[in-house]
Amino acid sequence: MTKVMTGYNCSALYHSSSNESLLCTDSTLTADGTGDSLASAEMYLVPVIAGFSIAGNTLAFIVFRHKSIRENSSSFFLAVRSLSDIGFLVTLLIIWTSSVFGLYLSRILLVRKTLIFLSYVFGCLSVWLVVLVTAENYIRICKPALVKLVCKTRNAKLICLLLVISILISYSFPFWTLTDDCTPLPIHYEFVTVMVYIDSVFTLFLPSIVILTLMAHIAVTLINVNTRRRRLRKFPIAGKMNIFTKVTKMLLAVTLAFIILNIPSHVVRLRLVIASFLKNDLAIRPSDAIAQSIATMLYYASMAINVIIYLTFGSRFRQALVRIIQGEKYRTNRLGHERERMTRMSMSMQTIPTQCSTNNNLLNIETSMKRAHSAEI
Repeated sequence: MTKVMTGYNCSALYHSSSNESLLCTDSTLTADGTGDSLASAEMYLVPVIAGFSIAGNTLAFIVFRHKSIRENSSSFFLAVRSLSDIGFLVTLLIIWTSSVFGLYLSRILLVRKTLIFLSYVFGCLSVWLVVLVTAENYIRICKPALVKLVCKTRNAKLICLLLVISILISYSFPFWTLTDDCTPLPIHYEFVTVMVYIDSVFTLFLPSIVILTLMAHIAVTLINVNTRRRRLRKFPIAGKMNIFTKVTKMLLAVTLAFIILNIPSHVVRLRLVIASFLKNDLAIRPSDAIAQSIATMLYYASMAINVIIYLTFGSRFRQALVRIIQGEKYRTNRLGHERERMTRMSMSMQTIPTQCSTNNNLLNIETSMKRAHSAEI
């Protein structure tokens, strides 16, 4: 029997036919020598991917909170998604540090359960934030009459609050279903197994169906509008069509990146769980270990390319970033111009009393001369 441990995958993937969790201990892949190579690759790739991802998502959060775009509810959703990805990546780095430097944090029961809990929460939250962004763009393009009513920052905040509360409650099971050695309690064993399937449904299949359906409606709407425009030759709305096209391109890029880079990890997870359930076999082939490691790296990479997608397809994102970069220079120049203007104003105010005094003296002299002339008459 070959036992394979990924050591870096934060998802709590359980064998459905054993009292053993694949991913609750700090260890490395061992599978006929292949595991050593995979473990070495992960040891270097994980901090690089996580470091770049944290920096990119931090930049994305700052840009989405810039005053020029933060009133857009989509920007709020993407800003929260950036924070969620940062949370997941920090959790990943904690696991990586524990494994590489031999801290064995997984031996601390509360830490172990918390890491599993956070990985579930942040992973699910990020996915559904993509769904919310897609839904909002669907409303903006296909149901424009509802934009003022639905697409508000206040509504976005309320939706995010309810979403976070729901996810926290749904994924709290690691705290009350696991034993001290990170295995499901016998009474909760079937429940934990079901949660693995439910997690894949709610973090991949259901979101993918919703996103693809909304994207199809958006594409059809744009095609129909473009067809009518050409038929009626209403050139003035061409600019609006270009805006819709830019929005759709960025959304399409985010969606495709999500699907392409997340499907492998979920497919591997389901394959391992289903195979274990059907065959009642704990043995994992080296090919499964390789597939799982590659899929996991792709999953981590999906969080690293977010900022690249925003920069490539988001024109308003780029404009906000340029304003942030030039902000200090702009503020410095503006303060300089303001000081110069105030100086000129101050100098002008100082000359006013002198001019007033001179005018008053001339008036007094003229009045005196008139009185003297009057007296002579």
